Amino acid sequence: GGAPRGGDSAPVDLLDLDAALVELGKRSARQLRVVEMRYFGGLEIEQAAAVLGVSHATVERDWQAARAWLGARLAGRRRS
Repeated sequence: GGAPRGGDSAPVDLLDLDAALVELGKRSARQLRVVEMRYFGGLEIEQAAAVLGVSHATVERDWQAARAWLGARLAGRRRS
């Protein structure tokens, strides 16, 4: 669990996070929905899977991929 972030030290700028979420939605609408449900809605993997009508494993993969992508995207944003 935990907030999408690029590292353990600097807080995420909300404008950067918003821009990253928009980009994520263009890459994968389902991954964006998973992030919204898990991070902002507090849903568990099983609950998100039921809402989306997909398997637990699919939501788990989407959650991990989205977190990794957002972390890398936000870390790159802070360095520029």
